[in-house]
Amino acid sequence: MNRVPILAAVTLLASSFTSFSVEKPNIVVIFADDMGIDSVSAFNDKLGLETPHLDRFASEGMSFMDAHTTSAVCSPSRYGLLTGRYNWRSRLKSGIVGKWERPLIEEGRLTLPGMLKEHGYDTTMIGKWHLGHHWPAKGGVTEQLAEIDFKGSIAGGPVDRGFDYWFGDDVPNWPPYAWRENDRLLGDITTTARELRLAGVTDGPAVAGWSLEAVLPEYAKRCSQFILDRKDEKAPFFLYFSMPSPHTPIAPDENWKGKSGISDYADFLLETDWAVGEVLRALEESGQAENTLVFFTTDNGTSPKAKFDELEKKGVHLVENWRGNKADAFEGGHRVPFIVRWPGEIEGGTRSDELISVADIVATVAEVVGHDIPDDAAEDSLSFLPVLRGEDLDAPLHDAVVCHSISGHFAMRKGKWKVLYCQGSGGWSDPREASAEKAGLPPVQLYDLEADPKETTNLYNEHPEVISEFSAILRRYVEEGRSTPGTRQQNHDGAIHWKNIPWEKPAEVEKPEGVKIETPKGKLSNHRIVTVYGGNEKSAMVKLPTPFPNIVRATSGKEPELLRWSFNKDASEIDLHLSKANPGVVHLVTAEESGVQPDGLVVLSALDSTVVGNKAKLETHPGNHRVGFWTNGDDFVKWELGTPTLKAGRYDVELVYSRAGKSDATASVTVNGTVIPVSLESTGSWYVYQAQPLGPVEISKTKALKIEVRSVKNSGAVMNLKAVLLHPEE
Repeated sequence: MNRVPILAAVTLLASSFTSFSVEKPNIVVIFADDMGIDSVSAFNDKLGLETPHLDRFASEGMSFMDAHTTSAVCSPSRYGLLTGRYNWRSRLKSGIVGKWERPLIEEGRLTLPGMLKEHGYDTTMIGKWHLGHHWPAKGGVTEQLAEIDFKGSIAGGPVDRGFDYWFGDDVPNWPPYAWRENDRLLGDITTTARELRLAGVTDGPAVAGWSLEAVLPEYAKRCSQFILDRKDEKAPFFLYFSMPSPHTPIAPDENWKGKSGISDYADFLLETDWAVGEVLRALEESGQAENTLVFFTTDNGTSPKAKFDELEKKGVHLVENWRGNKADAFEGGHRVPFIVRWPGEIEGGTRSDELISVADIVATVAEVVGHDIPDDAAEDSLSFLPVLRGEDLDAPLHDAVVCHSISGHFAMRKGKWKVLYCQGSGGWSDPREASAEKAGLPPVQLYDLEADPKETTNLYNEHPEVISEFSAILRRYVEEGRSTPGTRQQNHDGAIHWKNIPWEKPAEVEKPEGVKIETPKGKLSNHRIVTVYGGNEKSAMVKLPTPFPNIVRATSGKEPELLRWSFNKDASEIDLHLSKANPGVVHLVTAEESGVQPDGLVVLSALDSTVVGNKAKLETHPGNHRVGFWTNGDDFVKWELGTPTLKAGRYDVELVYSRAGKSDATASVTVNGTVIPVSLESTGSWYVYQAQPLGPVEISKTKALKIEVRSVKNSGAVMNLKAVLLHPEE
């Protein structure tokens, strides 16, 4: 759906930009690291430094003075930027993605680059990723350093989340210290950060000769060259320049060291400004500036690693107008510079006080290119394109904007009011949560930012009605799975309550009356059947007697009702989505390996499949064994089994899969030469599975069983495949 705000009945348009380009513009997003709004001299006349390139950029575009990141730290804000979704809807409820951790952006989720690819854009990323990878190991993937094969394909990164090309070093202060290109590490790991005497970073594997000071100049050079090389290309491009600065390691290049005459950090901030200028210079020199929409913003506020006290003694004020810093729920943690330039389309030198979020970039770009966002994507993104056009809104763009501290505490903005659901900063500045609790500070903070921008006077007791209003909005945002108009969506694992949610956890929903779980005695060819008796609801969270991590079939009563199911993390609970109330009994079939059950059901598990292709791969997670990353139409899955115990006759074929999104997708299942087409409807989530009947096939006892599953038509990832089932007809 289009995420366009309601406009006033009478709209005033600036005459200089009333007609938007028919040609699709190039799009550039520059995302600096650890840089609050007070770090730009155009927005802070007491900064004590000059940022000439950003100042000029602001004079040529529109600056948003009330722009916020979705989180006060790195990974979650990057998730919000690329998906248009609050990070706390994902598995990441606090903190950041750790070293060697798996991808945070869910497979199949619409991303900003993925959306633009659908509109003919070439998508390139230069710089820091910090959203996780599938690190290769012998026989699969790992999150253990000792098991990583650095020569293998490193999946789950930018090129598996919508980018055609990526060059970067992932996280500049974490290992491995090496350049990365697409899914490969460049060079050989032969040394460590300690042996190279790299300062201010975590020790770990590195390539010989690695230089921290070379990172930012290399990125700036590559971004500039990419733009220059695109001069005569017909297809529009999307460039995501994810800067490593001025985040630690504070490593100004030799051309910038000492430039400020103040400190290494001040030098690095000036170098960051220069790098932005290099991108703008390349656009101008190549004649592409007029048709390029450029965003500049950052992932969170300035880090205390800048050493505020030392800088202030030398006349540099990085926390002048707002309280707090990186990691905090206070404004300094998430209020960031946000500038948008589109020559001829956006009036230069303008400012807006509209409350926006970094997550809004997805919906804004979608409106620019004419993309209709599906309900299960960009759940927290609204387009501010009308604001860029100079149009008057009939109401604020957002009902409220949510921010998140490093510890997972919520902060909310609505009008002049700001609520912090924490006793202290929720982050690194004083008072931290432990000391705030010890001091007996109130559990909630309320500030009037118009009268008190530095958040000094807590009005919590004076305006309980405001707290109640904010809490009701936040609860709706959490439980609806979205903050924008649209159908209800699920947060990760269907969660609606977790640590730091500022209301009491709802009482556990009792199991449907009469639910009883039985497991047949004995081992049935490595398959087990769990029977759930009774029930009078359409859904139920059922605790299993033991974890059953590979459920491949769910049927209701004697009829093969189409049911859907999802798991919690350790597969000890299954959430049943029943097709109707009063199902009688629900049979759950689990399979740890392919084979034939005593009742004749043939289970072909993804665990035993042969995956053929470049992208698709077997993922083995608790409760979720599947073939995923199915984005290449040439990839397919096959099984070849002898059939000494398989009876000849007709079998009904079922495909067990999950799929999100509303775009069309079709596949084919070939059983011993018989091709069965299948239309893949959405199951609502990549983590909700169903067994879809495909129709009958004849099986000859004398032939080996050969089955293939192929993608016929897909947009993005076609599906997650869990199993193929063949059920003998009675």
